[in-house]
Amino acid sequence: MPKAQHALLITFIVALGLASKIAYNLWLHPLAKYPGPLLARITDFVYWYHWLRGRLPFFIEATHEKYGSRVRIGPNRVSYIEPEAWKDIHGHNTKGKSLRVIKDPGFYIESPHLKEHSILSELDDGKHASLRKLFSHGFSDRALKAQEPLIRAHVDKMLSNIRRDAEIGREVDLVKLYNCCTFDIIGELAFGESLGLLENSELNGWVESILYGLEDAAFYALVLAYPVLGYIARFFLSEEKKAASLFNAIYSEDRVRKRMENGGVTEKPDFWSLVLSQHDSGALNFEQMKSNAELFMAAGSETTATMLSGLTYNLLKNPDKMKKAVDEVRMSFTSEDDLTIENIHRLKYLNACFEESMRIYPSTPLGPPRVVTQAGSVCNDVLPPGTKVSISMLSAYHSPSNFTNPTNFIPERWIDGAPGQERYAHDRKEVFQPFSTGPRNCIGKK
Repeated sequence: MPKAQHALLITFIVALGLASKIAYNLWLHPLAKYPGPLLARITDFVYWYHWLRGRLPFFIEATHEKYGSRVRIGPNRVSYIEPEAWKDIHGHNTKGKSLRVIKDPGFYIESPHLKEHSILSELDDGKHASLRKLFSHGFSDRALKAQEPLIRAHVDKMLSNIRRDAEIGREVDLVKLYNCCTFDIIGELAFGESLGLLENSELNGWVESILYGLEDAAFYALVLAYPVLGYIARFFLSEEKKAASLFNAIYSEDRVRKRMENGGVTEKPDFWSLVLSQHDSGALNFEQMKSNAELFMAAGSETTATMLSGLTYNLLKNPDKMKKAVDEVRMSFTSEDDLTIENIHRLKYLNACFEESMRIYPSTPLGPPRVVTQAGSVCNDVLPPGTKVSISMLSAYHSPSNFTNPTNFIPERWIDGAPGQERYAHDRKEVFQPFSTGPRNCIGKK
């Protein structure tokens, strides 16, 4: 066969294969009935394009706005914004429940230098349950009460910095300051000593490497899905990225090792004193301690700082709401010493402000994805094995189908009996799950 004909035949076979795949995904696929953008129904590259650009939550939100409450965002991906989806996807796998799901292995990844899974990335239900049982001692009401003086000391330092700068008319970068405070707190709880960021109100190299790592997680997820890209990408990663990853690995390991050298159980109520004091703590090895310490640093600090930044923005943009929150605090307490965690929980309006801000500006805009392993129904629709399902929190919280005036900051919607609350009586508040739900919800939600 002449070379020209051979090349033509190969081209024809490839084109036929692609056409068949496109036709299958559009019309014959088990998920063909779900609406969504044409290209997204054909190929996953649309999903990954928005993922790598950091725009995936907004792409999914726009897709829900156009196509409805259940949309196809990839050939094998379905996104939901209905409250019922939380129980179906993230609820307990009971005997009477046909649907079986697992964490998406392509999403829950650890940095290459970690040898053990953290409580977040552990896919095995049994191992996860064991880890959760151990770490629950570090996140209990008793633990929080013991940790309160430590937390308060850092908050007082942050407030002192704000007052100092305000007195001399200096601008304050609250986003940076919130990050300094939360990283100092979590650093002391996860590694036994503060990072000292509030001393200069500046982030240090280690924290910046952690934030780099959060960006890198998007790239690692793509590499898991398409391993060949990982091999190619190694030649294009900047030296700065490589150095940051290595620095984070070495620094984290040194911190954990130093904490253990100081004694597993100490008088300081950090996570490890509370966890290692349990009789079954011997099941936790050094590598697990390292991976979980890194998790706590990233998940417990940046997300909290983001939430505080969102709350500050929403209050400043709504001075009438801020006045109500300030008045409630000042009428409830006569001294700063009264501002304990327990007492603050009783402030209905302030807590409603927190909830409303997390609804408008969720620190985690996308719900944790799951993969169907045994066919079953989500919102009364049967899904085949291999389907990747998720709940778009940003989309759900901003949808008029769930909330009245969804883009407006209205804390009153969360307070029964508040003036005007009847307008929001039909809000589907059960869709609001900022810490997820079920057996794998956020252990640090308190």
